[in-house]
Amino acid sequence: MTLVISCSSDDDPILVDDDNDNDTDNPINTSDYFPSNQANFWTYYNESVAEYDEMSGTATETLSVESENGNEVTFSTAVEGDAAGIITGALANGTLDKSDGKLTYSGDFGLINFEGIDLDIPFTDMTLLDSEASTGDILYTIEDEFSQEIEFGEFGNYNIDVAYTLEVIQGEHLESYMDFDQVLTSTLSLTNLSVIIHGIPVVGSLELMESTTNEPINSTSYFAKDIGLIKSETSIDIPFIVLEDIVPIPLPGLPGLEPIEAAMTQEITDYSVN
Repeated sequence: MTLVISCSSDDDPILVDDDNDNDTDNPINTSDYFPSNQANFWTYYNESVAEYDEMSGTATETLSVESENGNEVTFSTAVEGDAAGIITGALANGTLDKSDGKLTYSGDFGLINFEGIDLDIPFTDMTLLDSEASTGDILYTIEDEFSQEIEFGEFGNYNIDVAYTLEVIQGEHLESYMDFDQVLTSTLSLTNLSVIIHGIPVVGSLELMESTTNEPINSTSYFAKDIGLIKSETSIDIPFIVLEDIVPIPLPGLPGLEPIEAAMTQEITDYSVN
């Protein structure tokens, strides 16, 4: 399955000349890459392509500013269709701090909601974008773990231990992209995911990943100066085990867990910013 959805030739980016000495110190003048007036909204066309019908589909999603308190902004989102966006969903499930030319996120990043398993990863002060950073700069990195109670199919609630590594890297500085000027990109990658569930009947504790050397999420976001998020491209590759191959006896209600691959895009179609 193709995980990268390419743009038409009209959308090919024009890169800022990295040979300019000023680019290293200040690639693009500090500006507002997510205007947060309470009347602002952004509408996206979402598309998800996956092997599973429940993870495939399209949607129209509108992200709106819900509140602004100093540098902190909260959002709400409304989805019409079958493909909620990962980045917009995270924004609506947390807060965005706009200080010193940076976009810094705190909240719960929804990793997966599939076959009765709803897994959210909490983050605090994760820098998503820095208008004064250079291409390749590491904006945020963390190796962390936490425990959470989840509903596991029809078996009830069980405790899990989650460990992961996450990194956000400043991407390209584009003079123009998708008819927008001065676009910054950043890439978020989640790697080395381990999910251990405890107390499963017959089995006991169980690692739900086929391999913990993995990259279940890689997501690139595009932010336009004085506009906000204009596009995101996310590939999902979660190496879940096949539970039926692990559990030695048939258990009614066992979630149909198996590896998940999907490609998701969000592209702006309408907006109003002040």
